[in-house]
Amino acid sequence: FYEEKGDELNRARTLINIGLVKRNQGLYDEAMTLFFDALEIKEALQDTNSIAFSHKTIGETYAIIGNTESAAEHFEKAVQGFKRVENTEMEYTMILNLGGFYMENGDPERSRPMVLQAKDYFESVDNRREMARAYYILGGLAFDAEQFSEAEQHYLKSRSLFEEMGAPFRINGCEQYLSSIALQQKDFAKAETLALGVLERAKSIGSHSQTARALYLLYEIQKEAAQYGKALHYFEAYHEVQDSIENEETTKHIDELRLKYETAVKEAELVEMESQLQLSELARKQQRNRAIGLSILAALLLLILILIYRLYRDKQQNNAQLIEKNALIQKTLGEREVLLREIHHRVKNNLQFISSLLNLQSRHTADETALAVLNDSKTRINSMLLVHQKLYQEDNLTGVQMPYYIDNLLDSLIHSYQIDRRKVQVDADIQELNLDIDTAIPIGLILN
Repeated sequence: FYEEKGDELNRARTLINIGLVKRNQGLYDEAMTLFFDALEIKEALQDTNSIAFSHKTIGETYAIIGNTESAAEHFEKAVQGFKRVENTEMEYTMILNLGGFYMENGDPERSRPMVLQAKDYFESVDNRREMARAYYILGGLAFDAEQFSEAEQHYLKSRSLFEEMGAPFRINGCEQYLSSIALQQKDFAKAETLALGVLERAKSIGSHSQTARALYLLYEIQKEAAQYGKALHYFEAYHEVQDSIENEETTKHIDELRLKYETAVKEAELVEMESQLQLSELARKQQRNRAIGLSILAALLLLILILIYRLYRDKQQNNAQLIEKNALIQKTLGEREVLLREIHHRVKNNLQFISSLLNLQSRHTADETALAVLNDSKTRINSMLLVHQKLYQEDNLTGVQMPYYIDNLLDSLIHSYQIDRRKVQVDADIQELNLDIDTAIPIGLILN
């Protein structure tokens, strides 16, 4: 109709609408053919604003089928097109969309500056709808980066703005992520409360997709909280909703859903198996830790035993060395004692020899004065002789028992001077002293 009338712009718009229907049916190749035909018409008309909208639609379709590189290329062309015609509102809307696209495709470094740029613009013009979307995407970026406190603040702002607009579907999106954040923070009660709110609101607005997501979120919460009975209940309810969503699909879609259902059941079994594996792994870890602990204990005991053995061995070696040294000392002392006895014996013999010489000399001396001197010298020598005799005859080689020494000395003097014991009575009162040779000899000489 529009072709016959020569209305190329409306013909292009019609092609776009037919393409959108094809896209919704999953006929992406046919849809893309229609979209590019419309783009060609618009380029011929040089309608930059309409061309930008076509690039936006083509980029969205590429994103759906997973061709991220081509999707980004057409989104960028849409941004540049809106910028050229000064359609600032759509320019920043596309910048925000592009930021969300990069976030969904795991490129936060490119996403975040775009979202912040768009947010600043929409705040300046007080576009609360797009502000809410910007905070929602920022929340997603923070959530993906596991910055849960920051993500929570963004989602709370986004929810507040969506509440002002009365957008329950968008509110549910925010609260779903707020519940997931609480789940990550192990605040199961808060997570459950939020998820139940999402479920109730989803049912009230008749959103089967959000109902299913809420049920699945509740299943994850109960599973993490170890409430397996509740988890199973929500898991089954989730699949019931999923089944109702897919009831009007074609046979192929029904088969796909059956496969998904069976896969989900298998996932539940895998979850159970994973739990069992985790328990087994925990038991193995505990057993391994016990084995490591016992090994460490055994190593410590072995180390202690080695240390004790080395101390014992060193002590035995020290004792052996001590015994050897003591034996050497005893031997040395014995040799020294023998030597001292020999020295005292020889000194006594030498003194006795001198005394004998003096006796011989006194027998041939008639001079009384000389004879007295000889006798006096002889008695003095005898006093020294007695000291050395006592030393080598007794066990104590370093000292002289003074009572015995003086008694013997007095007897020797009485004998030497030929004193009549009947005329002279000796009365000695001597302390029990043990004096060294350097003291005993002078005392003996004094007594002479």
